[in-house]
Amino acid sequence: MPSNTPDQSSSSQKPRPQKKGLLYIFSVVILAIIAISFVGGPALTGFMDDGAPRIVVGYYDGEPIEFAQGTFFERQFRTLAQQQPESQAQNPELHRYQLLEQAFNQAVFHEAVQQTARKSGMTVSSERIDQELAQHPAFLENGRFSSERYREMPSSERQGLRDFLRASILQQKYLEDIVQSPHFSERERDALKHAARTERRFQFAEFRFDDISDDDLERYFSEHAEEFAELSISQITVVGEEDASSVYGQLDAESAPFEELAQTYSDDPWAAAGGERGWVARQQLEQELGAETTAELFDAVPGTVVGPLETEEGYRIVRVNEPARDLDIANEEHRERVREQMLTVAPDELEERALERAEEFAGATSDEFLAAAEQHGVELGATEYFPVNYGNSRLFGRVRTVDGDSIADAAQRESFFEAAFKLQPGETSAPIELEDRYVILRFEDERTLESGEDDILETQYAALLQDWKWRELDRTLFDPERVESRVVEVFFQYFSSQGQ
Repeated sequence: MPSNTPDQSSSSQKPRPQKKGLLYIFSVVILAIIAISFVGGPALTGFMDDGAPRIVVGYYDGEPIEFAQGTFFERQFRTLAQQQPESQAQNPELHRYQLLEQAFNQAVFHEAVQQTARKSGMTVSSERIDQELAQHPAFLENGRFSSERYREMPSSERQGLRDFLRASILQQKYLEDIVQSPHFSERERDALKHAARTERRFQFAEFRFDDISDDDLERYFSEHAEEFAELSISQITVVGEEDASSVYGQLDAESAPFEELAQTYSDDPWAAAGGERGWVARQQLEQELGAETTAELFDAVPGTVVGPLETEEGYRIVRVNEPARDLDIANEEHRERVREQMLTVAPDELEERALERAEEFAGATSDEFLAAAEQHGVELGATEYFPVNYGNSRLFGRVRTVDGDSIADAAQRESFFEAAFKLQPGETSAPIELEDRYVILRFEDERTLESGEDDILETQYAALLQDWKWRELDRTLFDPERVESRVVEVFFQYFSSQGQ
């Protein structure tokens, strides 16, 4: 669930080996909610008495989630407050917000499951509800059901409890059927085991998009040299147009030096240094002042003052200190600036160049793979054995190098596995596009695991399948387009000292 917490995250759950999200957490506490509700705990808020206004804390799929006497949200909020007393909280206001957010998340889940269950035709029999009522703490005396206690509860409250139990039982059963069932298809598992037993190992060459050769860098610089020209300037930045005109008038009349006026009137980071900004790239000035004004400054003689110029920060007066200069491509610091610009503004060119280099390399036959690597200055890598394991599931061998590193996003691409497992022994692939590089594979070896070598699938498949079901249900029910939260507004209006 997206969070708008005013102060900090409301999550207090300890890390789990397998993340289950809100659904898992809710399934664990649902029975505790059933047990605590209607026990008759003290009221938590002054506005929860009968006749108080119904507060809408959000919506799920258009249905309001209300904080009112007897609603699921109110019972959940009360349960959480009893489990997490405010007296033990270091920050009471944050604690209240966390309770609201947790209750809202679980009420959203509750409403989502109820809607889904109703659409599927699931129902709960009266007999099952009677069984739960007979064991409810509100009606137990010395461990046995008390008819007298049952009759003492107002009929409206008893009906509310029956409705609550019906919804809770329906929810629990829904989770058991959809997620918690340990059953899975043996044929499905056997098919996966069969697929996982065939593993291949490859040599590979990679051509990264950010691998910029000296030739590439120098060629790019020669084609864009003008963009890297620099100008030494000083500046004064004034917010108001009239004040800027006044400062410019003083400069024009030579009634005060530029540095003194900058220290007195300028409102920018260079004011204390008398306005001196140093060397600024042409491209940077074009972004700030526009191409026409920048061209004027680059053509100006040292000492020229231009302005006032309207900018996003205010009105600027600029003085040219030294003639424009070009970057020195032999200077390592300057070369790094060119490299950074290439990565920022020319990613398509870099990708095309990487593909060109990969295609040149791919022209070598399998027997010449190592020789081609030496000729092109390419360092070869090697993978571990791995099967077709889309997504790098821990059930199977993972796509990784002998050093244990991943190969970019290879495991997330069907095209990678298609190319890798179509190769014949000793054959070399065409360039395979990944997220930030091209790779070329050479099929080195293949092996078939014997029965027993894939025991991880036997022991962990059920748990991983259930984990996948949790994630899929979480993703389906908690679609952001179906959830609208008003928790922040409710918090500040009713619970925060700022809103009272």
